Amino acid sequence: MSDDRGSGTLLALVSGAVILAAGLVGITLIGISTTHQRLQVAADLSVLAAAQALSMGGDPCGTASRLATANDVQIDECRTSNGDAVVTVSAEAPGWVRRLAAWSGADLGRLRVSARAGPAE
Repeated sequence: MSDDRGSGTLLALVSGAVILAAGLVGITLIGISTTHQRLQVAADLSVLAAAQALSMGGDPCGTASRLATANDVQIDECRTSNGDAVVTVSAEAPGWVRRLAAWSGADLGRLRVSARAGPAE
């Protein structure tokens, strides 16, 4: 007969490692999702402010930039054409994702979101 001593310990260690890895993946996905939602809200607010400033003859991109800065995001692009405003904002991904992206060479260090607003048709 073979000796089974220690197999329970090995099973517990492997199970713990799997649970830890699943937890890290879950936390990463929650961090990315939260950052994306925050970016979407900031982009929507910024583009609505830009569209309103455009309709009132103001500075749409300056208005969008001030609102984005107040929401701790960076404006990557702001343009207007035919009464429409388009704003693209970005923010750094959560820390663990940035480190993983830097290690893998993938472009996941910043998350970007665009929004468009203009006159109702």
